[in-house]
Amino acid sequence: MTPIPITGATRVLAIFGRPIIHVLSPMMHNAALTAGGVDAVLVPFSPPPEALEQSLRGIVAAGCAGLCITIPYKTAVVPMMDSLAPSARLAGAVNTVQVGADRQLSGYNTDVEGVLRCLRALKPRLRRRAVLLGAGGAARAAAAALALGGVERLTVLNRTLEKASALARDLAADGMAIDSAPLDFSNLARHLGEADLLVNTTSVGMYPQGRETPVPGNLLRPGLDVIDAIYRPEPTRLCREARATGAEAVTGLDWIIAQGAFALKHWLGLDADEAAMRTALVRYLTSES
Repeated sequence: MTPIPITGATRVLAIFGRPIIHVLSPMMHNAALTAGGVDAVLVPFSPPPEALEQSLRGIVAAGCAGLCITIPYKTAVVPMMDSLAPSARLAGAVNTVQVGADRQLSGYNTDVEGVLRCLRALKPRLRRRAVLLGAGGAARAAAAALALGGVERLTVLNRTLEKASALARDLAADGMAIDSAPLDFSNLARHLGEADLLVNTTSVGMYPQGRETPVPGNLLRPGLDVIDAIYRPEPTRLCREARATGAEAVTGLDWIIAQGAFALKHWLGLDADEAAMRTALVRYLTSES
């Protein structure tokens, strides 16, 4: 399908992250916009941390219709919002910014829906104990989704224990016990041995370091299913090695497509063509590999 020509009437959407070069959201969102016949375009920006709020306010003042927020700014933008949706408040992080007619900024967290989509992509069974790697904005959304998805106990592992402990403290909720520990081999071996689900939200294994993995292969096993937030490369080494043991593994493709579709709904009221989004991503990732 031929993209709609960019004119003075074209609405502009943006994604903020740093680094931004690895992000494929523009490809996915623009495929959905083209498929939907919407005169809009999404473009990437990489403001430095000290200029984050200035950049956000500036692009909104210039007419930006909505923003994606990715690593490492999902928690940093929270205090910049004029209001927070329940998903963002629960996760303590924002990945989608809706711009009101009066330039009021509403923060959402569509990563929660993305993780729930990944859970539904796994074969149905009880998954009571989970291990979560990372403690940033994506990890907070994942923890919120796991609570909604029926996980009874969650262990957060992060290289900086203070961040893991803060996440566990902030997201402690009835129905799901949360604890934390430093991310090292000893704790990985201990907690993964008791878990039936592993969720990775760290950047370990992300392109261009696709040969890396956050979990040594000898700690993976049948019955320890994996959700990896990373979608580039596709599949990640973590997912390949998990599948080799007989476990199920869902890559970040389901996650990013679901959260992106919800973002387009918030910005433009668009029911996104998820097949077009997936086709654009898979075509690129296949050619890259």
